[in-house]
Amino acid sequence: MVQSTILTLSDWYHEPAKTSSVNGVPLKPYSTLINGKGRYTGSPANTSLAVVNVKKGTRYRFRIISMSCDPNFTFSIDQHNMTIIEADGENTTPLVVDQLQIFAGQRYSVVITANQPVGNYWIRANPDPRGVPGFDGGRNSAIFRYLGASNSDPTTNSTVTNPMKESNLHPLENPAAPGQPHVGGADVVLLLQMAVDFTAVPFPVFQLNNVSFVPPNVPALLQILSGAQTAQDLLPHGSYYELPRNKVVELTIPGTAFELGGPHSFSVVRSADSNTYNWKNPVRRDTVSTGFADGNTTIRFVTDNAGPWFLHCHIDWHLELGLAIVFAEDIPHTKAENPTPAAWNKLCPSIFETWDACSVFLFNGQNAHLIPGRIPATFPWSYPSSLSTIMSNFDIAKARANFPALNSGYIFADNAGGSQVTQSVVDRISDYLINTNVQLGADYSVSIESTRRSMVEAPTEAAKLFNAKSPSEIVFSHSSTMNLDNLSRALESDIKPGDEFIITTEHEANVGPWKKLAARTGAVLKVWKATPTVADNPYSLKLKIKELLPLVTSKTRIVAFTACSNILGSIVPVKEVVAAVRADAEQKGAPKVEISVDCVAYSPHRLVNVQDWNVDFAVLSFYKVYGPHISALYVRSATLEKSTKSLVHHFLKLDHTSYKLQPGGPGYEVAYATTGAVDYLLSLTSHRDLTKTFDGIAEHEQTLVAPLLEFLTAPAQRERGVRVVGEEEVNLSRVPTISFLVVGQKPIKSKDVVKVFDQKGGIGIRYGHFYAYSLVDEFSPKVDIDDGVVRISLVHYNTVEEVERIIAILKEVLAE
Repeated sequence: MVQSTILTLSDWYHEPAKTSSVNGVPLKPYSTLINGKGRYTGSPANTSLAVVNVKKGTRYRFRIISMSCDPNFTFSIDQHNMTIIEADGENTTPLVVDQLQIFAGQRYSVVITANQPVGNYWIRANPDPRGVPGFDGGRNSAIFRYLGASNSDPTTNSTVTNPMKESNLHPLENPAAPGQPHVGGADVVLLLQMAVDFTAVPFPVFQLNNVSFVPPNVPALLQILSGAQTAQDLLPHGSYYELPRNKVVELTIPGTAFELGGPHSFSVVRSADSNTYNWKNPVRRDTVSTGFADGNTTIRFVTDNAGPWFLHCHIDWHLELGLAIVFAEDIPHTKAENPTPAAWNKLCPSIFETWDACSVFLFNGQNAHLIPGRIPATFPWSYPSSLSTIMSNFDIAKARANFPALNSGYIFADNAGGSQVTQSVVDRISDYLINTNVQLGADYSVSIESTRRSMVEAPTEAAKLFNAKSPSEIVFSHSSTMNLDNLSRALESDIKPGDEFIITTEHEANVGPWKKLAARTGAVLKVWKATPTVADNPYSLKLKIKELLPLVTSKTRIVAFTACSNILGSIVPVKEVVAAVRADAEQKGAPKVEISVDCVAYSPHRLVNVQDWNVDFAVLSFYKVYGPHISALYVRSATLEKSTKSLVHHFLKLDHTSYKLQPGGPGYEVAYATTGAVDYLLSLTSHRDLTKTFDGIAEHEQTLVAPLLEFLTAPAQRERGVRVVGEEEVNLSRVPTISFLVVGQKPIKSKDVVKVFDQKGGIGIRYGHFYAYSLVDEFSPKVDIDDGVVRISLVHYNTVEEVERIIAILKEVLAE
């Protein structure tokens, strides 16, 4: 009875795809086509729809295929259940649903029994808002018609009660995910961060790990067959990731509205619709959604397929705008498993005998032979090592060995207030005081060395932590509060009455100085406030860009925010925020906007990148980055010259250097000791590469975040009244600074939770507002500001075993 067991879903446009976009953003489709037919708003009433003819009492297997260019679809057949038995070519244990969401490129096989009264029933494929949702006049619909029913449109209604959840799908065969059953339990661990480059011309483009994919002039496989040995050899630079042979790969993509796909079937160990990991029987498929802004998807696969392959967004316009990378899998064996056919050499036999002329082409303006095994040694390929790929081999024992304080066995879990220091920092303080403790600037040898250490080496090494262009952009002071207060005084003459400052309610160091500057100059303060992310947790706060941009006007002068909250533990997408603010401010006619980012709670966990972020000011505290009690401030060189006045003695002519913002100077032995912290971080990888170091730190710290957050957000704790302060998701946008409250029928004061830890001894955590006074004071429902929150703040030298001990005590506290 069924003419076709294939159901294709696609979006329908009146314009050619290449022209149906504005500034790279696609226009809305007019309707959904099911098996090539559909109606649109205003279409003739007799426009035909696809009809699926069935016979009552018969079971049918249908393959549902999304051929979408942009929207995803919610698919259902009125009054009929569907049993899902396959996803993307992988058999699944049967799952009965009455609705499923299908994203671009996905496929499902479902079994449907024609068990309803003879009649016509709507088949519905409702697009998300990128399409035109709704079913008016039969839009986004087809007809499920029983033998004997009239040739007319259905009159049925949709009554969905059991929609599919991807995390409920499980593979029928070999269900376990490869690798070890914990976050990071793979041979290769990767993070792909998506962003949008709003500065690109002619319109914004997508980026993965700061690179927008551009199709190569020469296919990747051909480059490899011609002698490319590593990802660094492949062009264009930045979009290729090398994967070793027969290894388990774990790939995490924070939520980005990104449907990815590749030639591997992979285990979706964390679906976008779930905040937990499934190592036992995760669905296996080849196309998956990574969710939206608050989502997170993690997949696992094994590298058993030599050759390059494309990991890309299945939304056509996103792919067109650079949302893709190429994995170069098992490069050494690619040529053997993809042999050059003998017919190749017959293409130009006479020429091959003398010269490889038939394969000469121009690459980057130079002649290059692209014949397997004949590529010149001087072929002009180079690659800046900037991959976010890391091998999962972070050596926690090596890291801990650098911290003398850890030998005591004490568990330091108040690291957001100040980390432990490395032996290299202690050694440098001692060395400076013993060997070079003299006044700077003299001509004798000891003073020359003292000056070099504190005035040259210290800012040079600190600049690496900011990725600053020059050491002359680095300012040292006793604390971040003092650094920013000095900066605000230096900017005072460049501020006019009526100028507007946008601040947050985060740590007072990047709030108080701007408040005082506004009071001195007549500037106007506006506040970007964090708002909840989870409906039943009013404390699940997060700063959202959409709530910042309405604050920007033609009078915006300063925007000051945090890269990571010292209470919420959430990483703010700085580059995205800055790009959005600058674009919006320019559109609204703001003549001069300078941006200050507080990196104090960010820098222990992630690498600051002021050049990539395009910020004017950034500050960090070395005593939270494994160093001595001193702060470093970055000030962009152009801003330093044009916006700030000197704070030092009038006879010191230092307008072109950061020293103009350093009245009195720092403690020289302390400034020099900061080089020990930077050297320690560099030592954590064999390449002495800070990017790889912080990638490793981030991945290790996820093993600390996951068990603690999963415990605090478990149903038992939820019922007990535990509420996490900040986002509840476990992902790489979350550092292991985790705060919570105990509210409800049996509330527990924060200080009483901490008191139990203090009484037991051996573990240090803390309660309070942690100088984010306004943030805590504005909690709703209100909390006692002096009691504040419980904060457990961990860093890379903490261990999973330490987290387990913390959880054990929390269980005792919450059992009361």
